[in-house]
Amino acid sequence: MEIESFDKSLERRILIGMITDISIVSAISSIWQKTEKVDLFKTNQANLIAKWCLTHYQQRGEAVDSDITSYFQQYRDKHPDGERTQLVESLLVSLNIESEHRPKQSTDYLIDCASKYFTGIRLERIADRIKTGVRDGKIEDSLDAINSFSQVELGADMGINPFRDEEAIRRVFASAEERLIHFPDAGLDDAALFFGDTFSRDTLVSFLASEKSGKCQSGNTRVLCDDGIERRIEDIVKNQLNVNVLSWDGCKFQTRSINHWFDNGVQECFKIKTKSGREIEATANHPFLTPDGWRPLDRLKKKDFLAVPKGLFMVQRPSSPTLNQANSLIQNVLESPILWDEIVSIEPVGERQTYDIEVEGLHNFVANDFVVHNSFQLLDLAVRAVIQGKRVAYFEVGDLSQNQVMMRLMQRVLKRPKRQGIIKIPERIEFDDKFNADVTFYSRNIKKVVSQELVNEKFAKFNKSLDERHGYDELGLLKLSCHPSGSINVTGIESRLNTWERAGWLPDIVIIDYADILAPLNGRLDKRHQVDETWRELRGLSQKRHICVITASQADAASYRIKTLDKSNFSESKTKLAHVSAFIGINALPNEKDMQLRRLNYIVRREEAFSEQECLYVAGCLSIANPMILTRLLIR
Repeated sequence: MEIESFDKSLERRILIGMITDISIVSAISSIWQKTEKVDLFKTNQANLIAKWCLTHYQQRGEAVDSDITSYFQQYRDKHPDGERTQLVESLLVSLNIESEHRPKQSTDYLIDCASKYFTGIRLERIADRIKTGVRDGKIEDSLDAINSFSQVELGADMGINPFRDEEAIRRVFASAEERLIHFPDAGLDDAALFFGDTFSRDTLVSFLASEKSGKCQSGNTRVLCDDGIERRIEDIVKNQLNVNVLSWDGCKFQTRSINHWFDNGVQECFKIKTKSGREIEATANHPFLTPDGWRPLDRLKKKDFLAVPKGLFMVQRPSSPTLNQANSLIQNVLESPILWDEIVSIEPVGERQTYDIEVEGLHNFVANDFVVHNSFQLLDLAVRAVIQGKRVAYFEVGDLSQNQVMMRLMQRVLKRPKRQGIIKIPERIEFDDKFNADVTFYSRNIKKVVSQELVNEKFAKFNKSLDERHGYDELGLLKLSCHPSGSINVTGIESRLNTWERAGWLPDIVIIDYADILAPLNGRLDKRHQVDETWRELRGLSQKRHICVITASQADAASYRIKTLDKSNFSESKTKLAHVSAFIGINALPNEKDMQLRRLNYIVRREEAFSEQECLYVAGCLSIANPMILTRLLIR
C-alpha cells in the first residue's frame, strides 16, 4: 500500500466514517481497546478527533455525528489559543465540507482500508524501533519489536461470534436496506418487485442475451478471410471451415477465429446498394456499422453511410490472388481505418437461404466489404444509479467507441433521438388469454434533436439537479473509461480503480460492457479456463471492494432457437454460473423485437427462490436510448 501518497486521503475518509458511521467506529473501537488506547493515526489532531469518536461510542453506543462540535468546544475552552486547537478546528471544518459534498462511503470497504492503513502505521512505528535498536547496539530491542508485530484486523477478517456479535447482526439488516439501484418511476413498479435487492453490494450480476439471433446474410455473401481469399458464407457454414476472418475492434481491424456456424433457413432478405457499387443481401434485423454505431438493416435508409475498410475501397482484387497479393491485401486492411460508403438503395429481394457465423470476441466481420455485427441495458442502469446519487465506473471494453457511448448517454439524459421524426413511446403492456403480450404506443414528433448546444444546456440542468438532490460532488458520479476490445483485463480495471481511489473517488457500482471481450488474465490457459479465471476475478472484485459489478455475456448457438434462456445457454464456459450472484436472461422473439419489447428472466439468483419461466416484460424506446419505460411482471 502506498502509505505516503495515499494516507492523507484515506485518513480523512476514516475519520469521516468514525464521526458518522456506527459500524466503522464500532470496528475501530475493538482494536483501540486491545492496544490500550494508543494513537491510531499519524497526526495529533487526527488522533484527538478519533479519541472523541471512540469515547462517545463506548459511553453511548452510537456514532458521535454532530456532537463532535461539543467535544471540540470543550477542548477549545481549555486550550483557547493553542496551535493544536487551530489545527483541529481546520481539520474538522474540512472534514465537514468533504462529507457534505461526497457520496456516502461503502462501510465494509472503508473498514478493510482502515485495517491496511492502521497496519501501515504500526509497521512504520516498529520500523523506527528496529532502526533505533540497531543504531544503539540493542539488537534484543529490535528483535522484540519484530516479534511484537501483528496485523491490524477489522470486520469479518478478525472472526466473529455470529450468535453474540450484535454489531454484525445490525450490519446485516443495514446492508439489506441498501439497494444501489431503485426503480421508482411510474410504470416500473414491477421492475422494483422483479429486481428486489439484486443490485446490492458484494454482488456480481450479469445479463445474458443471444445477440445474433436471426441475423444473417444470403448464401452468396463473400466473407474476407485472413489469407486474402473471399469465401462464400454458405461454403463456410456448410463445411464449418476453420478459417480466420477480419474483425473491427472500434479502432482497427484484427484477425479473429469463427466460434460457431449457423444455417438459419429461408428468410425474407433485402439488398443494400452503395455509391461505390457494393451490394449485400441480409435480413431486416442484421446490424451494420454506421457513423452512429451498429444499426439493423430495417433502421437504415437511403443516404445513410456504412463502414467499409479503407484498404479495400479502391482496390482491384483478382478472384484467385497469389500469396503475395493476398498478404498485401490483408496488410492493407489491418493497417487501414474505415471509410463511409453512402447507401443509394434498399430493396426487398424475396426469400433467400440464409447463413451466419459467430466471430470470437468482437462478433463482427467483413462481408462484401461491409463491416457487419452481431448496449442499452447496461448504460440504462448506469444512468439510473447516477440519478440516485451512486458513483458508477463504466468500462466500455470494445463493443462501442467512446463517441457512441457518449451519444447514447446524451439521448438517454435528453430523452431525444439523433434525428428528427416520429418516435414511439410505450404506453401500456397487455396480455391476451394465451399470455401473448401486446404494447400500445403513443407517438411524438421530435423536431429538436440532440445537438451540442442542447446537450450543454441539458447537462448543466442535469448536473444542477444531481447537486440539489445529493450534494455537490467535485469528482463527479460517473466515470467512463473506453478501451479497444482485448486491450484490458480485470487487473487493468483494478489498476484504474486504484488510480481513482488515490484521488478520493470510489465507485459503488462497476459496469463492464462486456465481460466476454475482456483480455485474458493468463494467455497460456485454454479459452475455457481463461473465461473461468476472468469471471472468478470479477466476483473477487465485487467482494474486495464491496461494490456491485454488472456485466453481460453472450449466449450459445442453441439460444437462437428457444423462447426463454436457461442454464443450458451459456457460451464458452458454464463455470460463469458458479461465480455470479445473479444471471438475468434478455429474451425477445421477432414479433417482440418489432414492439421494442424484451422479457427478462432469472437464470441464476443466489439469494432468493426463482423460476426461469417467470418473466418481466420490458418495453422501451431505443431511439432515445431508454430500454425500460414500462414493465409488467407475468407469473404463471
